[in-house]
Amino acid sequence: MKKGKFITCIGAATLCLVVTSHRFFYSHHYSAGVKPVEYPQQISSIPNENSQISRKESETLHHVSNPPKYVSLCASRRGTEHRLGNHLFMLAAMLHLATLTGRVVVVPKKGWVIDTVFDVSPIINRAGKIEKSLCPCKTLNTPHYNYDARFDNANFISALASMNKTILVCGLSQTFLHAEKVSSLLRQLLTVKYRLSDLDRTFLYGNQTDPANRANFGLVGVHVRGGDFLNAASVRWGLTVVDSHYLQSAFRHFSQGNRTVRFIVTTDDWKFTEKVLSSAAEGYDIVRSVHRTGPEDFALLTACDAVVMSTGSYGWWASWFVNTTTVYYKNWPRKNSRMDSLSNVARYFPPYWIPML
Repeated sequence: MKKGKFITCIGAATLCLVVTSHRFFYSHHYSAGVKPVEYPQQISSIPNENSQISRKESETLHHVSNPPKYVSLCASRRGTEHRLGNHLFMLAAMLHLATLTGRVVVVPKKGWVIDTVFDVSPIINRAGKIEKSLCPCKTLNTPHYNYDARFDNANFISALASMNKTILVCGLSQTFLHAEKVSSLLRQLLTVKYRLSDLDRTFLYGNQTDPANRANFGLVGVHVRGGDFLNAASVRWGLTVVDSHYLQSAFRHFSQGNRTVRFIVTTDDWKFTEKVLSSAAEGYDIVRSVHRTGPEDFALLTACDAVVMSTGSYGWWASWFVNTTTVYYKNWPRKNSRMDSLSNVARYFPPYWIPML
């Protein structure tokens, strides 16, 4: 982490993290009267849709064509077979492409996985039947596990910008670069849906309930992915899971110095997680988040001061929203696997995150 101080605030029910050198400070502001940042009004119309979204105000950080053109997802990428992290990567890619080509992003009106975890700003356009409402369309196949270099090609972008068709992005677009390009906009559009209760805050902070006493107290969120990553097909493909040595290295990293550190462990697979925690947790303040849903765990992780992520895009995005120190598992994907041949790890993890084994 760089020395100095920076502040990041997320959402209207704002979590503000103030980080100075290697010490963690944090404060929570729950104010219903926070005034949103104001941007120029954009009027967009979606043909063949109901009046609720046919004309609406939108906040935007880029110029939109007049009449508006659109970017959305192809049918095979809109379903629930893709989890939260995949949909967030695809949203970042759509927003990036929209800023480059002067288009309006349109997402599904119902059944969009992101809606289960985030309150999505109403400035995002919705459509019930994408193809019926927005086509003629052109499908843009993008890499699943790499950045699409064509986004940096002026001629390619110019051709897309002039095209009078809706662009349907059809790729997982798993790279930090899209999110970096639209970071401010993405953070404004998405607010974690689950609000921490007093019970949650007691769970997180224990007896450190007075902010004045928390100057040397740090919360580190830990996400351990197991579940389907352990099945034979996932292993053959190249997916990996963390081991005890990695967790112990991460715990040791964050426990250096005079800070009191509490590790909040979340997972989709407690049987596996207890196995890897058994030899790594001794001597550390470990708190297990059990009997919570995925959206609730996501809220806990984003309320922490730093994150230890394992593998999978859920932990990746929790780390991105925390926006401070992140440790990730270096042994991903499995070397010489099919996934390894398709992945560009240097463009998946931000360069300021810390690899560890």
